[in-house]
Amino acid sequence: MKSKIGEIILVLGLLLFVFGAIGILTNSLPQSTLQAMGALALAFVVVGLNLKKRVKR
Repeated sequence: MKSKIGEIILVLGLLLFVFGAIGILTNSLPQSTLQAMGALALAFVVVGLNLKKRVKR
């Protein structure tokens, strides 16, 4: 169960990275919003990876 939750959180983090990159390329979002998205995406990826790694052990 934790592995599935970790995988979902990881996918959400990666989607945030992709949407942030699209926002940078199109200049559609303010810089402060992009920084917050990047921080959240990084946190989601780290938490998702840790949950997946913890279940594999």
